[in-house]
Amino acid sequence: MSSAIDVVNMNNSSPDPSPGSSPPVGDVHERKSTKKRSTIHQHFTLIEKENKYKCNLCHVKFRIDVKTSSTGNLNKHYQKFHVLPAGQTIIKTNTNNNSRQPFSQQEFDRRVVSFIILKNQPVTTAEDDSFGDIFKIFSETPRMISNDTVRRRIFTLFDEEKAALKSTLEGVGGKISFILDCWTSPNQIQGIVAHWINESWEYEERVIDLDILKGKHTGKNLALSFLKCLEEFNLTHKIMPETRV
Repeated sequence: MSSAIDVVNMNNSSPDPSPGSSPPVGDVHERKSTKKRSTIHQHFTLIEKENKYKCNLCHVKFRIDVKTSSTGNLNKHYQKFHVLPAGQTIIKTNTNNNSRQPFSQQEFDRRVVSFIILKNQPVTTAEDDSFGDIFKIFSETPRMISNDTVRRRIFTLFDEEKAALKSTLEGVGGKISFILDCWTSPNQIQGIVAHWINESWEYEERVIDLDILKGKHTGKNLALSFLKCLEEFNLTHKIMPETRV
């Protein structure tokens, strides 16, 4: 006759699972789910051998936090380097050889201006004979734009970027802090950086001015330069304590 203890032991014992059968219900809680819940994973590839995630856009790798499985670093990287702030434009270059389009003089001009800005080239580059010779080997030879046209388009692009930056700063819901730095090389320049925490509790920062100072960099001149920047971007009501380095 079986005792009460034997009955309990029989109920708690589990037979060895046969091949292909489901594990006992009691073992389910011991297995960790490998399902990726965050949408940020669509921008990263898991490299199991290295225990790292690799960014699909720039191929930077991040070690997996085994304890917390946090995706915080992945989100910060993607937001900082691959997400464009609302209203801001970006200079893009198309490296996909399979999506060639018919020649466009307007698109050629845009790319020349982008090249001059990104590579910090003189505005006279477009009129340089050696630069124009590069394109004479193609079936369609573009018309080189003048120095004045390059200057005009650079200033237009600057105004567009500045307007987008102003819109971004005006959309900040809370206060904005500032970092100021002044140096001489060869002009006396004061740099101003705005930084804040957005609605998603993420840190953001923008360089909003590189002001060429008139006269010595006294406290009064620096303060006037800072105030002029605040008024230009309509930020006097959003200022938090500033830090000078």
